[in-house]
Amino acid sequence: MNARICARALAAGIALLAVSAASAPASVSPAERLAGTYTATLKGPPAAKGLWAFSIAADGEYAIAYKSKVVVRGKATIRNSTIVFGVRREQGALACKGGAAKATYAWSVDGRWVAFKPAPSDSCSGRRLVLARALVRAR
Repeated sequence: MNARICARALAAGIALLAVSAASAPASVSPAERLAGTYTATLKGPPAAKGLWAFSIAADGEYAIAYKSKVVVRGKATIRNSTIVFGVRREQGALACKGGAAKATYAWSVDGRWVAFKPAPSDSCSGRRLVLARALVRAR
């Protein structure tokens, strides 16, 4: 009797998995997977203390806001697990300038969290300060 119950439960589980797989969305591109708004609250240095938000669209358009005010806008290229910031000149009060404008980061998403790892060559200290940490998805 127990074997029959186990067999039925197993069959029901397999059927549920088959239905779930059939109704799963098509493959999501890396850019679509990364797209969203992420936040972090920095505790220092004093000039950077407070809430920061990083928003990125699937087309690579991004914005960085400090205390709800956009301070950087730019365009990135997203491929697999890398993102290249500054493929178009950044705009804004805290935009990275000159040779510091373009930089490559590795990224990974884990549930609601995104982590960015800058290449050692990124000389934009503001971008490194905000993005080189785990950020939580806000939406």
